[in-house]
Amino acid sequence: MSKEKKTENAVAVAAPRKVSVLASLAAKLEVDPSKLADVLKKTAFATCRNDEEFIAMCMVANKYGLDPITKEIYAFPNKKTGAVIPVVGYDGWQKLANRHPMYDGCEFVEADDGSWCECRIFRKDRTHPTAMREWLEECRMDTMPWQKYPRRMLRNKAFNQCARAAFNLSGIYDEDEAERIRQCEAAEIARLAAEQKPRQTQLGVHRKSATQLLAEKHEPQGEVIEVPPEAVKVPEPKKPAPKPAPAPEPEPVVQDVDDGDNEELPDDLPY
Repeated sequence: MSKEKKTENAVAVAAPRKVSVLASLAAKLEVDPSKLADVLKKTAFATCRNDEEFIAMCMVANKYGLDPITKEIYAFPNKKTGAVIPVVGYDGWQKLANRHPMYDGCEFVEADDGSWCECRIFRKDRTHPTAMREWLEECRMDTMPWQKYPRRMLRNKAFNQCARAAFNLSGIYDEDEAERIRQCEAAEIARLAAEQKPRQTQLGVHRKSATQLLAEKHEPQGEVIEVPPEAVKVPEPKKPAPKPAPAPEPEPVVQDVDDGDNEELPDDLPY
């Protein structure tokens, strides 16, 4: 056997065998892969709608080495869109931080009135800590844990966000973030639906031809009632009023002018 063939055989033997995502996750959890799928579909990943979402959740859990059985990661259902969101519990965030080789502890600073909490995570390869401050006014939700334990929930929130920034953790969320994502998506869907309705009406009008639009313009409005011609009385035209006769011109008045010669003479004049 030549050296080239020996090299090819050695490469073929050394080539790693492809392992499915579910098998890899089962190996980390030390569980039979065939049984793990049934367990996850009934527990942490029960809200997955199809195999694609189930495999995607397994990929995220396998990537970060989180245990879905202990709820370090689980599928959060989005009731508006139907899609699932990978949510990591507080124990999962702690596991991700403590397992990182550069993690060098953390510390918290809180406001006296509990209005904010700041987490600082130290890394061995950095001279300055990564700090993240969260405000109670922005984070508080109308749920029992937030109403009963606001300081603890705010501290957990600050640690989760700080760990994400310090160790570049992407594609995973805490439950509060998942709830806000669901609310934002619901609001966006409602906005698009409100805009689409008048747009469809407008497009429907423009699709009409010019002949249809012209006919609609001259169509009578309201209900049309047919009336026989003999039932329609046409009013006779009114005769113009006669012109009044002109008034007679007044006769001229002749006045006698007294010139002094018209005096009466006495009857007994001698002539």
